[in-house]
Amino acid sequence: MTRLQARPGRTAPPLRRGFTIIEMLIAMSVTLVVIAVAAPLYRAQTQAVNTTAGRTDATRSATFATDAIEQDLRNTGVGVFDGQPLIVRAAVDAVSFNANMVTARESDLVAVFFDPDADSTALGSLTTSSAVMLPNSSSTYPSATYNSNAETISYYTVSDTGASPIPGGQMVRLVRRVNRMPEEIIARNMIRTPTQPLFHYFRRSSMGALVEIPPASLPMFHNVPRHGAAADTGAVAVIDSIAVVRVNLIAMYRDARGGTIIDTVRRSIRIANQGLLQRAQCGEAPLSPGAPTLANILIATQKAVRITWSSSADELTGERDVEMYAVYRRVFGVTDWGEPLANVPGGGTAIQSHIDNSVFAFTRYEYAITAIDCTPAPSAITPLASILVP
Repeated sequence: MTRLQARPGRTAPPLRRGFTIIEMLIAMSVTLVVIAVAAPLYRAQTQAVNTTAGRTDATRSATFATDAIEQDLRNTGVGVFDGQPLIVRAAVDAVSFNANMVTARESDLVAVFFDPDADSTALGSLTTSSAVMLPNSSSTYPSATYNSNAETISYYTVSDTGASPIPGGQMVRLVRRVNRMPEEIIARNMIRTPTQPLFHYFRRSSMGALVEIPPASLPMFHNVPRHGAAADTGAVAVIDSIAVVRVNLIAMYRDARGGTIIDTVRRSIRIANQGLLQRAQCGEAPLSPGAPTLANILIATQKAVRITWSSSADELTGERDVEMYAVYRRVFGVTDWGEPLANVPGGGTAIQSHIDNSVFAFTRYEYAITAIDCTPAPSAITPLASILVP
């Protein structure tokens, strides 16, 4: 027998062993079993992730819309004077109200926001010559012209495309309109149902408890031109007593794989300015208040300046239209007053005061005051007074 020998300097190649057919079949069977077990779990996990993401999207859409409504509605009545109603119309699918939300004038210290580039169409109160049809109604507003900078804001639903997944429901989009401006879409894929109105309204009972105004009695429209007039009483004035508006938004998310997810967001919004006394008329710019008197004081260990001044004659007598006082401060030697240091509401007293606790030691400050009426128009600035903070 011939014996094979490796050549000098070379090693014999290693023996090569592979899988047998049986081993391969076993391995494939195990792999298929693992896939068969894992696939449903993967599909279930993917579906759960999609469901969570869809619910999050639906909730986010409804929450964004609710935040937008709350930001405006909670400021109802800001800057409203001269008999202008706070809530104009209350319906299950629409609400219209007055508020001075935006101004383009630096002298308008009542507005919630200042925007020098704001469209003039969206600023100030509507007049009889610029009356509009209130959304989802046949009511025209206003029937009187108000000496006010408060614009009319409406939130309401408009029919949208698509089928509602809720029986008897209707797909809608939520929109916002200011005065005569084009409507702005706030949210889509909302659902309106007969049993779940978008808006619920509550008034306070004689015991202070919140009582819902029956949806069957809606819509309500402030059809008396002047709020607080002799005719604005009884059943006509129910809309004036609305203290809380509850928003009920049903949002839908349609999954690309065919699933539909629904979520509901509810929020109660308090009408903080409801019931406040409104001025009867804004006339000429108010008379200046008295010149400020200054005094150094300590609040705990912090240095501060107390500013005291006599009220404008137009707050307690005369036109009685002073709403607030603007307090100005500047460092001695500076010529520009800049923006007001503070706005102090008229307190109905002969003497007003404000404490400035943002002063620095060894600095001389100058202070001045203006009175602001419900136009709002400022009075002439008072003679200034100065003080050195020790």
